[in-house]
Parts: sequence; structure tokens; C-alpha cells
Amino acid sequence: MNQPTGGGRVSRDVVTTTTRRGARDHNRALAGKLLPLFGVLGAAAAIGGPFAMIPGIEKDLTKKVESAATASGFSVTADFSGQDGTLVCSGPVDQVVLKQLAEDIKGVRQVKFDDATCNAAPAVEPAPATTLAAAPEPATTAAAPVATEAVVSQLKASAALARGAAGVVLSGIVDTEDQRTTLVKAAIAAFGTGNVTDKLAVAGINGAGIIGAGSDDHVQGLAKMLAGLKDNVVEGEAGFDGTALYLKGVYPDAATKDNLDAVISGAGVDAGHVDLSLDTATKPVAAATFAAESALGTDGKITLTGVVPNEVARTALVDAASQRVGAANVIDQLTVASPAAADDPKVEGLALMIAAMPPNLYQGSAGWDGGKFYAKGQYLSTASKAAFEAVAADVGVATTDLAIEPREAATADQAAALEKELNDLVGLTPIPFDAGQSTLRPEADAILGNVATLAKKYAGVTISVNGHTDADGSASGNQTLSDARANRVRDALVERGVPAEQLTAQGFGESQPVASNDTPENKAKNRRVVFTVVKQ
Repeated sequence: MNQPTGGGRVSRDVVTTTTRRGARDHNRALAGKLLPLFGVLGAAAAIGGPFAMIPGIEKDLTKKVESAATASGFSVTADFSGQDGTLVCSGPVDQVVLKQLAEDIKGVRQVKFDDATCNAAPAVEPAPATTLAAAPEPATTAAAPVATEAVVSQLKASAALARGAAGVVLSGIVDTEDQRTTLVKAAIAAFGTGNVTDKLAVAGINGAGIIGAGSDDHVQGLAKMLAGLKDNVVEGEAGFDGTALYLKGVYPDAATKDNLDAVISGAGVDAGHVDLSLDTATKPVAAATFAAESALGTDGKITLTGVVPNEVARTALVDAASQRVGAANVIDQLTVASPAAADDPKVEGLALMIAAMPPNLYQGSAGWDGGKFYAKGQYLSTASKAAFEAVAADVGVATTDLAIEPREAATADQAAALEKELNDLVGLTPIPFDAGQSTLRPEADAILGNVATLAKKYAGVTISVNGHTDADGSASGNQTLSDARANRVRDALVERGVPAEQLTAQGFGESQPVASNDTPENKAKNRRVVFTVVKQ
């Protein structure tokens, strides 16, 4: 081996450095060539290509597809390569339905069928494996493509509206994409965009000449019924069951039943395929439903309940009560049947009885029960009994439906208790007059209403209204003023329904002070109205 001499020697360090630099350059060049290849391999793995070696994912998809197929009545074995699968069947299956079922599973890109085991004529419902095994298609039919003239409609679709739902759900199978579009557009027209859930599957049969005109006709009939579901049923379903159009559901009232009858006729639905019933959860409402009652309580308030045909009727009854006892004393619990319902003339009759109640009855009720007028309660006096009976007769209340009786007659103890109640009331809130006058001030109205309610409580008592003044002015002038104020209160109570024969009025001037007249506060105590109640 020749050794380099003199200046021709290369040191070990130089050789090592050169070798390492060359290796780095070689590695960089190799990486530049491999990186694109790695990208291709990664992409292939992501799409399930020949380089996708992810057995865990394939096993997972296989298990999910086989489980979903079994739950739907199919008996198949799945074999996945990446996201693409092949289905091997135990017998002929509905490939349209099974394909959609499998490809709806997350992670599945597409599936195909083993022709030798899965070929079959289309069917709407997946049949159990045992049934298919008992009556298999001839081998020649299964192996050969289905002839054009043998293809029949798979149409079996429905539109369902759930109780309380704003929209409709379309489901089932249609023969063509055009049929699907027809039903979706009809649903949107009836229920609005965003209120339609489309779960329709398209069988893939194309051409009216193949499936016949009947398929399209049934789709058109179902489209017409879609409009009928809106606003006419509480819950229901319209559809084609593979044999005939049908409509079933629950309707809220007679008016919407008439609308549904028109829809049925227009869509061509046979009467034998209609199953409709009145909603028992909703009170049936006729075009002019009226069943209402007015109850007068011992507190002087009137409560209105029941159903009236429209808003006009409700207003008429509320106004009749308000004019008698004041709007604040009317409790309106009426229900309006329909804003567009016709007027009912019997509403006027009930309004008349409402107006006659407070002046003549201590408590009671009057109403129309949907078939007749009635009234019951306690009358205030013989005169008020006759007055209320006259109104009831004019309205049309039969004598057998009128039950009014006198109030309870007070005992001596009840009379004493009533006197205390009245004086406690006006002691807490005195009846106000204009200064030096017998004119009642506006705020006296509410106080007098409460006094009248108590004063009407019993029969068989006499209530005396007693007026008193302070000592300012002359004694004769104060006597005159106290008489005038006592009589003004008596008249106000009669106006509020207290029988006149039960009331007396008397002034005592300045003769019965309850305090000395030396201060403004004491003078105010002496200016008063008090009551005396005596059992008759």
C-alpha cells in the first residue's frame, strides 16, 4: 500500500469531516425524496386506500353495520377495507334500504353488495331472514338483472304531525327524486321553511312508464293532504301505505272537521281509510258556544266564568257587571271560543240578569248552561224579589229553574255583631263630606260600598244612620247639617242595594260629643256618622 508523502498527505481529521458532511448531504437529499411519498401514504391511509392499515377502525365499522342491520331485521356479514365495506347476505335483501342504513353510520363511506348472496327484487319493508329462506327467489331470477317491465312502485310515505309540534316529519320511501321534491315543497308551503323534517328515501326507480301513473297520483294526493294537516288536526298522519291513501288523527272541533272532510274529498281518500276523532283533551267548541255564569258574592264582587262565543260577548257581560259594582269588583274568568264565531242572542239575556243581581240579590248566580237559563240566590226584600223575577221571566228563565229565597234573619247577637262591624269600619275610615256641607266627597264611594255590603247581610234588622257634628257654629245649624248628612248616607246605601225599609236616618247635631271641642283633633272626632242596628 503506497503512503502519500510530503504535501500530499491528508490528515485523519480532514477525512472524517469530509465523510460526515457527505453523509448529511446524502440524508437531506433522501429526505427530500421521501417526504412527498410519506404525504401520499398518509392521504391513502386517511381515505381507506390500500395503505390504510387500521384494523381497529375496520373492526369497529364492521361491528356497527352488522348490529344496525340485525336490529332492522337484516342478516348480513360486513367486511371493511378502510371506510368501504362489502355486505354478504344470508338471503335476498332490500338493497336500497340496507345501503342507506349502513351509509348513515358515522365513518362509513360506502358499501356494496355481494351479488351472489344479496340480489333480490326491491321490497318496501325488510322481511325477516326466516321468511326469505322459506320462499326464496328462483336462482335464475336472483342471478339475473330485474327486467324493466317487472319493476314496480316502492312508494310508501307519510307526513306526521305530533301534538304540540310546529312542523311536520316526512318519512318512508318514494320512487323518484321528483316525487320527493313534490312532497317537501308541499310541506314547506303548509308549515313554512324550517318546520319540515325530511326523512324520505328515494328508491331510485326512474320514469313514469316503468312505475305507472298511479305512483305519481298518490304522491299528488299526499301533497294535498299536507295542507289539510295544518291548523285542522291536533295530531295526525297522512300517507300512502303501499295500497291506498289514508288519513288519521285528532281534530279540535266541528269546524276543523268540516275542513278535513273537504281535504279528504279533494285528495281522493277512500272513506274506509279515514280514522279521525274529536280531541277529548280540548273542550269541543261550536260556532257560537255559550255556557257562562255570573256569581254575586257576599263581598259585592261579581265573578264571570264559562265560555262565550266571541270577544264582543265577553265585553258585553263584563260591562254589565262593571256598571253595577264597578270594574274593580268584577273578576273576569271568561273564555272566548273563537274570535270569528257568530253572536249568540242569549248573551243579552245573561247581561240583563247580571245587571239585575246587585240591586236585588244579596248573593247568588245566574247563567246559561248551553240549553237553558237559570238563576238562584237570596233576595234582599219582597220588592227586590219581584223585580228580579220580572227580569228572569223576560229573559226566559223557567219557574223550575229559578230558585231565590230570603236572606237569613238576624238574631239579637247577630244584630249586635253587625252594629260593631259597621262602626269599626267607619271608625277606621270615616265617611268624608265637603267642609260644612252634606255633599259626599269622591273618596266616600269605596267606603259606602263596603258599608252597603255589610248592611245587606241579614234580614229582620233595622239600621239607623246617625249624624253628629262638632260645636262650631250654632246649635240649630249643626242639627240641620247632621240631619242632612245622615239622610245623604242613607240614600247612598239604598242606591247600593240596601233595602230602604231596613234603613232610618237621624241627626244629633252637637249634642252627643265623644271628645271636648277644644282642639281640631277632638272636633274631628265629633264630626262623625255611626250606626245603630236593632233586631226587628
